[in-house]
Amino acid sequence: MDKEKYVKGCLNGKTVAIIHELPSEQSKIIGYIGFMTDIVICLDSEINGFYKIKTNFGISGYCDGRKITFNEKG
Repeated sequence: MDKEKYVKGCLNGKTVAIIHELPSEQSKIIGYIGFMTDIVICLDSEINGFYKIKTNFGISGYCDGRKITFNEKG
């Protein structure tokens, strides 16, 4: 199996994004991230427009890809 590809990114727009337990808007909410919060994104994890992310304060989950800015390409 190939190693997963991770890139740095942040939340775009002047808004708050929801971090879900699973890649679905109906999934349990496990946290929130604010504008320009630094995150690490798993490029290989895209499901239904959601990406697996990890915040710099330790929360891991799924975020709507439309809310993410990818700072580096893996």
